[in-house]
Amino acid sequence: MRQFAKIYSLCLILLILCGVSACNDDLGVGTGTVKEGVPTTISLNFSTNSQTVQSRVEQPGETEYNVSSVYLFAFNSNGDKTGGQAFNSQNGLAGSYGNNSFIGTLSGFNVLSGSNQTLYALVNYDNANFTLSKSLDEINRIEDLEDLTVKIADERITLNRYSFFMLGKEEGVTVSERGVVTADDGGEVKLQMERLDAKITFEINTDIKEAKSGTVKFIPKSFLVKQLPLSARVVEAEENSSDIIYKSMTEDMKVTNFDKVGETESSFNFYMFENSVAPPTKGADGGSGKWIDAAEWIDATTEPATYKAESMYALREKEVKKTLEGGEDMAHPGMTEQNTGNYVYAPEHATSVEITGELSYERSNKSGVTEYVNVSARYTIHLGETGTASNRNDEEYVNNYMVKRNTHYTYTITLTGINSYQAEVESDQEKRPGMEGDVIIAGDQVKAIDSHFARTRIKFTREALEEGLSWIVQTPFDKGMKLYDSDENSIKDYKWILFAVNKEFGLDKDGTNSPNNSNMVKFPGYDAYDGGASTLTPQTNASNDEGNGTADANGTKWINRMSSDAYYYQYKKDHLSDDACLRDVNQLINHLKAQALREDDNTDNTIFEFDENGKEVVYVTAFVDEYMYNYNPLEEEYKAPEVAIDNNHLLLWKKVVNGSERMMHICVKGAQYSPDGDTSWSNSVVTFRQTPIYSMYDASKVESAWGTESILETGPLAATTSHTPSYTLTMNNGRKNTLAFFVNQDGATNRTKWTDVLSRDAEDVEGGEHELNGNYLNTWYACMTRNRDLDGDNVIDPEEVRWCLASIDELTDLWIGENALPQTAKLYKGDGSYMEHMASSSGAEDTPWIIWAEEGASRGQYNDGSYNKSNYTYRCIRYLGISLDNVDATPTDYVQVTLATPEVSSYGESYRIDVSRLSNAAKRDLQDSGCELPKHYERGTDYLNMPYTAFEVLTQPQGQGNVSRYWNNDYENMINSGGVSKLCPEGYRIPNQRELLLMLTSLSSIEWKGSYWASTEFSYCNKGIFGFRPGFATSDGNLILVKPNGGGWDNVAGKVRCVRDVK
Repeated sequence: MRQFAKIYSLCLILLILCGVSACNDDLGVGTGTVKEGVPTTISLNFSTNSQTVQSRVEQPGETEYNVSSVYLFAFNSNGDKTGGQAFNSQNGLAGSYGNNSFIGTLSGFNVLSGSNQTLYALVNYDNANFTLSKSLDEINRIEDLEDLTVKIADERITLNRYSFFMLGKEEGVTVSERGVVTADDGGEVKLQMERLDAKITFEINTDIKEAKSGTVKFIPKSFLVKQLPLSARVVEAEENSSDIIYKSMTEDMKVTNFDKVGETESSFNFYMFENSVAPPTKGADGGSGKWIDAAEWIDATTEPATYKAESMYALREKEVKKTLEGGEDMAHPGMTEQNTGNYVYAPEHATSVEITGELSYERSNKSGVTEYVNVSARYTIHLGETGTASNRNDEEYVNNYMVKRNTHYTYTITLTGINSYQAEVESDQEKRPGMEGDVIIAGDQVKAIDSHFARTRIKFTREALEEGLSWIVQTPFDKGMKLYDSDENSIKDYKWILFAVNKEFGLDKDGTNSPNNSNMVKFPGYDAYDGGASTLTPQTNASNDEGNGTADANGTKWINRMSSDAYYYQYKKDHLSDDACLRDVNQLINHLKAQALREDDNTDNTIFEFDENGKEVVYVTAFVDEYMYNYNPLEEEYKAPEVAIDNNHLLLWKKVVNGSERMMHICVKGAQYSPDGDTSWSNSVVTFRQTPIYSMYDASKVESAWGTESILETGPLAATTSHTPSYTLTMNNGRKNTLAFFVNQDGATNRTKWTDVLSRDAEDVEGGEHELNGNYLNTWYACMTRNRDLDGDNVIDPEEVRWCLASIDELTDLWIGENALPQTAKLYKGDGSYMEHMASSSGAEDTPWIIWAEEGASRGQYNDGSYNKSNYTYRCIRYLGISLDNVDATPTDYVQVTLATPEVSSYGESYRIDVSRLSNAAKRDLQDSGCELPKHYERGTDYLNMPYTAFEVLTQPQGQGNVSRYWNNDYENMINSGGVSKLCPEGYRIPNQRELLLMLTSLSSIEWKGSYWASTEFSYCNKGIFGFRPGFATSDGNLILVKPNGGGWDNVAGKVRCVRDVK
């Protein structure tokens, strides 16, 4: 990995010129004498000019260069204040933004005359998102201003800015008695405005020489920032003072939205206050950090001398390690120490960024056989002015951790392969600290599994089984390895995948002479698993457990306990062997090895057969449980997912939702960990990677919620069905809607069979559309491929329907909370070049409600004219934290609505919409400050199209907002982005698109006839397949994308229901 910083200056120029009334003054300033202390009034023209290239995903120019308020100070040569005055749009400040600059005038600054004065201008000082350590009216001396600090209001951790706090300073200024302003030498006064923030950009690229062409892919997962300064000196100081506030983002605050996501290139941006952290003291021990020099980098005790890292720069990320008590960790072979979270060289308050992602590519091994490389990568980068590649061994650059104000830093990370990982694991050499991860070198059996129940077919060669296979597990509860030659096993959380040997269930590789000609086992029910070995204490005879399905106290095998309704009952005699059962991974490897070493097997009793390459193999069906837990594997013995759970266990969803992937690797015996345990390397025979359930809820504020899958296995499907639901479908309860096709009105099962809906004889089925039988091949039944016949009786029971088709309101909620979801879970993953219409479970079986995902969440019904399509995408969701025995049960709503009291009684009725239960990543973390939101778009990382924690809604349009306007006529010109609203009362503004949607779905009691505007613009306007489609409005209760030039129903004249952020 290579990373270097490019630095760009971001300067804004405030030109202080003479006022109009004084331009022809004949006083020769600079050649005459100015009388000190004479009160005078001056007018100042100013401008802020752009010097950076903007993109849609960063803050637009209206935000980065906007000036909404200025506090101007003047101090004489003794440091006494000669003038101090506030300016805003109602008091002396006038101007506008255009062409990446802000041009305006400050009128009526009252100041005492004199030479050698110092001017300070504080821009956007009164924004509600900033808090000053002292009132500006109390500042009388220049020292008072130099001691002033500004912090983020409420010390909130935020990487965004609604407006930027800026400072301008100019020394040696002369103000004449007549109001002429010049430099002491007679020249023009130019006050350069600087933001207190830096902009940080990370660009992630790949350059992997060993990869086969076109196979490289890096998927960024998340990033977080540690030691983030939340305060700063207003006047720049050489080093931070002791009162600077630092906070670090925690795992639940990680950012999952990147500005750019491509297969080989990704990027993200954020803003932060300056961090003038002092470098470590050269040649001194102790204190904060340690100086990096050649002596730290080169190990002179070896012959020849060796390098401790690939460069001095790499040592910045080296962590302090602690030796494990008791020696090597049994579950992590090779691990003898662990990182402490502290750094050897970096100062305590040096800002760092942690990035995670998945790197994958194909390569050829020495024998020319294709291998699949997969890395769950973690990168740590300390920020600072580190120069370029040529400075990576320069002490002055390497030991610099400062982030300067008003500077744009670009860090380029180039991923070059896996050599650094291999060196750390195989030779104990951590050549690249800060670069950790789990490396899997696999054959073609890498199974990417979504968060729901899943089934897939795998195979093992007899040769590999005879030599011995190890297995590795990584889950939120557990991480470790069971070695092929060890009888010990301390891993607890490995029973979430169960396996069935195909030939023991009468299935051969081609599905011939098999039940229903299938090549994968149908799930026989959890009764076929004996629960495996006890896990609460380490196992000392783990290699002896092969499993046999005797789960009852009498020792009766499951085959002999099956009811006559069971799917396999009819095949029991002719197809099932005595060894047929479900096994966990430990039992499976033990059983297969024992079978591989048998010398008495023959064609009739062997589980092995020859594959297409002539190798002797055994085929196995793997059943992956949904990524949920009904017991804590660290504290309890195994419980099957079919077991009813109490309220405490219902809350276990909080430990896994939005978490890391759950992984299992079955590998050859060379698996190993690095000494610190943060990097692993294994050669995998089979790898399972299961995506977690993603939710837009803040799990700390609710006990129940719902979440979503990520992968659409089937592709688009028909959105209508000939089957009739047993009751009227809802707008907000997807599970009740889905169950309407499987239960009677009283909630009891209508005994629809699993094999009626799903085909179990399709070749190598893994949840695709071919698994749905012809009469059920539509969106209404598609989510049944995500569920499982838990008890094996082939009857669809209500409690077995856990994954359901989302209702229209739930699809809308997925859009509102989208910024809390990773790219893979978003409703629309396109670039505007195509449309994607998504069917819900609301409406009727032949006319469901539809979401226009490419527009965000515009809504309509299936028969809405020209928008009909033959096939639609859809989304399956899972309710969390509630019992599944109540059809009507719904999770906690993340929206809370209450009546509010507007400040002015004539404004009429108002409501408060509180979305504090929504994930912080899906909420705007900075307030609107009583002005219109800056220009913004509906998607991307533009945080402006998100709701604040709570906002007030005036149900009755006010003043100019009560006038119906078309976009082209004058609504566009009335938005006044970033300024005082022209359509709402003082302190109120136009809602953004997501706020308007929340109003639409939450305030059903008010009248929505007609149209109401949002301030959000459409990002694909005049791009791709879209013509002039500039913005969003409601139309008789639906959200639509307007089309001003079409002359049709989507060219609306709308009013404004005004809102404002509230604490």
